[in-house]
Parts: sequence; C-alpha cells; structure tokens
Amino acid sequence: MKLVAKNLTLAYQTGKNIIDGIDFEIEDHTLVSLLGPSGSGKSTILNMIAGLLTPTSGEIYFADRAVTKLSVAERNIGMVFQNYALYPNMTVRDNIAFPLKIAKIAKNERKQEIERLAKLVHIEDQLDKRPGELSGGQQQRVAIARALARKPAVLLLDEPLSNLDAKLRTEMRVEIARIQQATGVTTIFVTHDQNEAMHISDKIMLLSDGVIQQYAAPNDLYDKPANLFTAKFIGDPQINTFDKAEALAYLQNYFAKQVKTIGIRPDAISTIKNSSSVELPVTLKSYSKYGPEQLSRFDFFGAEFDGENVDGISEVEVGQPLKVYVPASAIHGFDDSDRHVLALKPDLQDLTSSIKS
Repeated sequence: MKLVAKNLTLAYQTGKNIIDGIDFEIEDHTLVSLLGPSGSGKSTILNMIAGLLTPTSGEIYFADRAVTKLSVAERNIGMVFQNYALYPNMTVRDNIAFPLKIAKIAKNERKQEIERLAKLVHIEDQLDKRPGELSGGQQQRVAIARALARKPAVLLLDEPLSNLDAKLRTEMRVEIARIQQATGVTTIFVTHDQNEAMHISDKIMLLSDGVIQQYAAPNDLYDKPANLFTAKFIGDPQINTFDKAEALAYLQNYFAKQVKTIGIRPDAISTIKNSSSVELPVTLKSYSKYGPEQLSRFDFFGAEFDGENVDGISEVEVGQPLKVYVPASAIHGFDDSDRHVLALKPDLQDLTSSIKS
C-alpha cells in the first residue's frame, strides 16, 4: 500500500517542532529505511504512522484513505519492536496464532497460515518451543511472522536488529529483505545504522532534527549527497572534507563557483591516473592493513585525509611524497548553506596542467 505524508508536524507544548512540516511518499511494495542519529525523529515518524502519536498538524494517507485520526487498530499495521514483545508463556505456534484468533480465523485455516508463515521466516522446526528457548534471531523471526499474520497494509520495524550481535544483524538484514520481497508488503524500517539501511532499503529517508535531509536510493545518498550532513553521515570511513585555506584553494580551482567545503570519499583515492582524474600532491603519513582492508593517511597542504584500499600504496614508504588521483565526478563541493554544488569546470585535464605550471 502506498503511504503519503503531507506537512507532517509534531510540536512540544513549548512550541518547538520535533518533526517540522515534512512531506514524503512511500511507494507500494517497497522497503524504506528511516535513518538518522538519536533524536533525529525517525521513531517519532514511525509512531505517527502507527497511530501511537498524533501529529500536531498534517495528514497521513494509506493509499487514498486519510488515517491521521484513526486508532492503531483501525490502520491495519504490523509492528515489530526492538524487544520483539513475544508472549513468554506461549509457544511459537501460539504467538503466531494470536492475531489469527483475534480475527476469528477458522482453526484449519489458522493451522495452514501458521505453517505458511513459519516456513516463510524459516522457523518451521521451532513451533512447539517457547520464546525463552530461542536465539535472538529466531525470536525476531517469530515477531515478524506474528506481525505478518495480521495481513498488514504496512509493516513497521522499529530498530529490530539492535539487540543482536554483529553476525546475527548481518544475517537478519538479509532475511528481512527476503521476507519483504516475498510478501510484497510495504515496509518501513527504523535504524541508526547506515550499513543496515544501505543494504536493506529500496530508498532511505535520512533525517536530522526532525527534517528530511535527503530521501533517495542508497547509492544516490552515497554518490550524490544533497548536502554536507548527508555526505558525512553516509559512508564508512567518513568522507574527507577540506576547508583549510591552502588545500581548499587548490581544489577550488576545479569549481566554476565558490565553495565553502570540498569532500572526497576515501575509496575514490587512487595512484592510477586517467583522463578524468584530478591530481593531488601528497605525502604518505601512515598505512595499515586489516585483512582485506587497507587504510592510508595523507598530508595535502597541511590537511590530512584518508584513503581506503588505495592500489599500490603498500609499496610506498611512510613520509614519501607522491601523487594520488581522484575522478572529477568524485569531488563534492558544498556552499555556505552546506548544499551540494554541481558546478565543476568542464575541461579538468587542461586545468590540471595550468595549475601545476
């Protein structure tokens, strides 16, 4: 089901807005992540969609139906919380069956639906156990199956992976994506973890201080950040930013307009030049290797920046001057309002030679 929010606002009694007049659309059959730091408003938005919070102003629509003033029960949502909220004295079978019993589904049909959902979430061999006998990942699968038993128009997942260890988080984000694709249910996934959001989402709504910073496909947030906040929040290692005078002056030559800050992602650094490369004269400050991951640090006119998996850098001695290269398309400029600037000069190859001379 398509979900639409128009001028959605939630304010404290003091008048300060927690959510500040946002508009968005979530398409049917998609998985959208609400991503941002603590206090950004992501769980608040989820709770307004669920009906647990009432907006101060604005409207929420499920398809063409206004649901802003409807109760939780009237909205036909499924919700999975951080703590899963399973009934500890019930078996897995009875936990999944609970919403089916409430809906007065016939016993034979109920049995078939429990088995179908258990198979969907890969817990068909756990039906006679109680939640306390299950791992965290298994408990989460039960919670998802129970939420899906309602046949919800929208599935809401509020930080569902935060209580799991790293290995289980990786496993379960794959499983959540698989389940969503298998069911086609419109799903909203709240997380503060950019890796989860990048791997699981059709689109990401990145929030800060109750405002949508960017709402786009994961790769667009990484490759085409709308502003400096997005550029810094998305990406690990974090994007390198240059605002010191000499380094900024060198890079400023590549822009047709003035920029306040320039950003270059660590994985864009290379020792190999091509026709679209910008040349940076640097000194290698440090180099480290952790399994397949290589991290380098460079000095560039007094500004230090990082490189990730830079080809051939293991053969360079620390303290040695060298030249590294960055594709022109990987140089991001930001203006005085921290908005992304798309005004690179057209002929960067000729420009490079004129700067060096």
